Amino acid sequence: MQAGLLALSSRRPSQAPIALSVAALGLAAAAAFALSARTNRERPPEVRAEAPALTSSVVTSPPSPRACPELVVGRGDAPSIATWEHDGPSIVAADGRSGTWLTFDDGTAKQNFANGAQLVGTPLAAAHSRRALHLRGGHFTKWGVAFGADLATGACYDASAYAGIEFSAKGQAALYVGVQVIDVQSPKFGGFCEHEPCYNSHRKRVVLDSSFKRYRVRWEELAQLDSRSAFPLDLKRIRFLEFSLRPEDTPFDFWLDDVAFIPRGE
Repeated sequence: MQAGLLALSSRRPSQAPIALSVAALGLAAAAAFALSARTNRERPPEVRAEAPALTSSVVTSPPSPRACPELVVGRGDAPSIATWEHDGPSIVAADGRSGTWLTFDDGTAKQNFANGAQLVGTPLAAAHSRRALHLRGGHFTKWGVAFGADLATGACYDASAYAGIEFSAKGQAALYVGVQVIDVQSPKFGGFCEHEPCYNSHRKRVVLDSSFKRYRVRWEELAQLDSRSAFPLDLKRIRFLEFSLRPEDTPFDFWLDDVAFIPRGE
């Protein structure tokens, strides 16, 4: 979902969808943008995320008979996705991944990056990093804010070699962290969802602390918020890495850094 937002079937740079289950229509306009960066760093103490709204299982066989237009298989040996130490918005080009960080909102309030803008790092006076992503915004009243990046532009990404997503963050925010698979995206942007609700991502709510901490969200902790279109998460059909804020979790002001996959065995 580069919202993931989406390219159709080619590997050329594209723009693709971010999504919130409560805002499929709002995110559909964003889904054509392409949305990937982290170096290994010392990890602060791990903090467990909140429990998911629904119980979700993980499968490795497709829930749909339709195959992805293209499949990029991660080896599992290059977990870094984003560090924001460089000047651009791209994710780390490693383990077959490609994408650009973008943000979208429902237009009912303002955030420090414009709706549809590419996300770049901001100087950070912290021991662990020189730069990080800084997002802040007001009270949104429709579906909120969504940001993230495609993992393999125009293709599905097989993240089976990894165990989940981890990141460092601090600030006043509660983030939904997860992934969009091709089955939740609309056909208009290359997805297979033909009945609402589309963009029903697999995600988990994480409440941040006032100081930088390391958070880990494992695949088995992700769940869809809307039970009307619930199905198991298929790690071979991932299109988009998604962070989002629902209206009840705004306004917000937080820093995000060192986004990465969790290596298997950790």
